[in-house]
Amino acid sequence: SKQHEHFSKLERDHGFLTIKQQHANLKGKLQALEEMILQLADELQYHKKEVQVLRSEKETLESVLTMKT
Repeated sequence: SKQHEHFSKLERDHGFLTIKQQHANLKGKLQALEEMILQLADELQYHKKEVQVLRSEKETLESVLTMKT
């Protein structure tokens, strides 16, 4: 029937929309994850540098102490 045809088209369109929405949602989640990964990588770099600075200070202090004793 004509009405049945119309309904199945609506169903199809809705299904397609749902897939499009899921795709957009997934894309958004992936972008958010990528941003988080970049932020974490930046933080990691910062902390690595910080560790290098602290190691260097430690070595300096150790050499000063050995000169004093």
